[in-house]
Amino acid sequence: MSTVELTNLHKSWGTTQVVTGVSLHVASGEFISLLGPSGCGKTTTLRMIAGLEHPDSGSISIGGVNVDDTPPEKRNLGMVFQSYAVWPHRTVEENVAYPLVLQRRAKTEIAERVNQALGWVRLTPFASRMPSQLSGGQLQRVAIARALVAQPQVLLLDEPLSNLDAALREELRGEIAALRTRLGTTMIFVTHDQHEALALADRVAVMNRGVIEQIDSPRRIYQAPSTPFVAGFVGSANVLAGRVEQNHFVVGEARFPLTANEGPATIAVRAEDLVLGSEGPKLTLLAKLFLGSATEYRLALGEHVLRAVGPHLDVKPGDTVPVTFRDSRLFPGTRQSV
Repeated sequence: MSTVELTNLHKSWGTTQVVTGVSLHVASGEFISLLGPSGCGKTTTLRMIAGLEHPDSGSISIGGVNVDDTPPEKRNLGMVFQSYAVWPHRTVEENVAYPLVLQRRAKTEIAERVNQALGWVRLTPFASRMPSQLSGGQLQRVAIARALVAQPQVLLLDEPLSNLDAALREELRGEIAALRTRLGTTMIFVTHDQHEALALADRVAVMNRGVIEQIDSPRRIYQAPSTPFVAGFVGSANVLAGRVEQNHFVVGEARFPLTANEGPATIAVRAEDLVLGSEGPKLTLLAKLFLGSATEYRLALGEHVLRAVGPHLDVKPGDTVPVTFRDSRLFPGTRQSV
């Protein structure tokens, strides 16, 4: 286990700034997720940690040692890619053994450590199989075992679940959580999926346009977003630009009761905090979606479509429904819809 320290990292592709001033401390044994939409700089940041890209400026330390001029193979990192990157002509055990073969380890040590790594990911019975005989989830387990077999200081995971179907994603998410508990390895996990980030990480760094907008515990990221972007991206809150006047938040013609200082503001309201059928301005119901344990409602508010999730109500598309906020988060002085 090792710490990772990023200090004021910058990276551009031509005239496009991809990473802008990213600083981050990852404690030994911590699981950090870099979360954000495509193009936000999260994978580029991970590749700079791995040594696959070189920052234009800034520095990277691993285990207290500066690695700016250290090649990837000397950084003692494990990396799991979105595409499994498993050699099709090698068996499972040969794939997992490869990093140790490159290190010229003794055959007995290789056999022992490969067997241990396969046990970690529950692939021991599949050691002699070829990749073509495995499912997608099993192939990603092979990649994880190969990344861990050399006992890296830090494990880097770049969207490792995105190529799997929903059931396999959920299963492998549990496997990663169990591995982290068992091994205590420092992990940095890149994803665009908020559910993965919130479920797995000790802390989540939400990235947008090359910067970290907020880094905090999953609970704080969800319950206390620091920017309208974080509120909209994590938890898919309804984010509306308007103004506070006369103890109401005003969006177009709609006026929602809210006590706050007057002036322009942005408000974020979670779908579960949008309450239908009691009081407030009447909005037109556009769609009603049955989710099993709850029902989702889509409502028109000017050019915006609001999303509410709650119990089943006897309403149908085209009806007008009173809407109010049970809870919300206000960002005074900003006007930013997401």
